[in-house]
Amino acid sequence: MRFKSDNNNMRRIFFCTVLTVAAFAVQAQGMDKGHHIEFYGGASFPVGNFGKPLFGSSHFENGEGTLDFHGAKLGASYGLVADFYVINDYIGILINVNAGTHSLQAAATYPGKYFFPSGGTAEWTTSASGSWHSIQALLGITARYPVVDWMLFTGRAAIGYSHFVVPFFSASITTPNGYVYSNTLTTPSKGGFGYLAGVGLQFCITSAFGIHLRSDYCGSSAISFKGDKAAVSEIYDKNQDINKTPFEFREALQTVNINIGLSLAF
Repeated sequence: MRFKSDNNNMRRIFFCTVLTVAAFAVQAQGMDKGHHIEFYGGASFPVGNFGKPLFGSSHFENGEGTLDFHGAKLGASYGLVADFYVINDYIGILINVNAGTHSLQAAATYPGKYFFPSGGTAEWTTSASGSWHSIQALLGITARYPVVDWMLFTGRAAIGYSHFVVPFFSASITTPNGYVYSNTLTTPSKGGFGYLAGVGLQFCITSAFGIHLRSDYCGSSAISFKGDKAAVSEIYDKNQDINKTPFEFREALQTVNINIGLSLAF
């Protein structure tokens, strides 16, 4: 299995955000203490491998090889976050739950061929439909710093659990003697490590209500998904099997989300 990621860039973004948040704590002096809950939503831009063409770098022959799914389009993000400024007036902890959905890019041909022992090849017929769905539950640090009386600069970094639901996928092939073989996903939903880092500007409409413009990088560890062995169609001999090893692929959530949030003090 080959899998390319932007792990180095992810670490830089995450730790730079942590350092920024820590700097806020040093400057904390006189802002009124209070907690906030925020509902937000906006656009989600897939980046890195997640936004590459569907099956763009796969190599799959005779039922084995690398399957790189990818193929996410511009999507939507939404979530709920609670900020508790329990450390000082500038820095606190956050609990964040966010979700996203991304439809698939235009259908692509499933790469790879089957080479028959008797000679000749055949192409796989592919079906890929539905959308990528993700949800994260994260715990981290949050910070705010007044730019002017009515505007705050904000920053946050969090880690936790990330869950993926992948689009439907299947592939089939018909041999010269009429046998039909197919691959389908058997674990379309799975979880892993997730993280978030971001900055924003919060505009204070009243002492208890504000509008928050925020940009967040959301990511996850590479999550593995497995498929079944190539199963012969019911109308043919089930003793035939051209795929002794189930295929698998790995995918990581990689998005930049631009959101607008409504923030309430409590």
